[in-house]
Amino acid sequence: QIAKIFKQQNIEVVPIDDPRVAGKMKVPSMWVGDHSHPKPMKARVVARGDIHRKKYAIDPNKAYSPVVMTTTSNIVDAIMCLRGQSFCCFDYEAAFNQGEGHADELVVLVPPAGFKDVDERGVELVWLMSNPLYGQCDAGAIWYRTLDNYYRQDLQYQQSSYDPCLYTHGDDTMGRSVILLYVDDCRL
Repeated sequence: QIAKIFKQQNIEVVPIDDPRVAGKMKVPSMWVGDHSHPKPMKARVVARGDIHRKKYAIDPNKAYSPVVMTTTSNIVDAIMCLRGQSFCCFDYEAAFNQGEGHADELVVLVPPAGFKDVDERGVELVWLMSNPLYGQCDAGAIWYRTLDNYYRQDLQYQQSSYDPCLYTHGDDTMGRSVILLYVDDCRL
């Protein structure tokens, strides 16, 4: 998982005395395991969200991603059945790591056990995150904002004024596509 984050270029390894991290709070990271059956045990590095929330004073209203309302999902299902339409489900892999954070949302992460290092001067190295990391308390909100921009600006979908997780494109004469969003899981 760490190799994937480095491959996506979400991390820049910098010394703790680098001017870009000066004055920023350092958030510790930790390992969490997933041992769900039948998958083999795998580990993921996450930011300590409890410490991140305290150090960066994150507003709870700006920390989470909205999810599609049950009534919206039921209405879309009913219309789909009446019209004989089909659907597909999809998931964004490593979604939170793909969120595009603003400069004030970037986190300086203390690497987890096994990845701590020092430079040639003996100065501790930290990770300057260019994208959010799982555990970062506002990662869900950053991911939602990124996906919302992609759907509305790049794909030209219209967002519902009733439910912020319902996106439509097209019209009833030429065909309409609908996307229902539940954090990183979608139905088209």
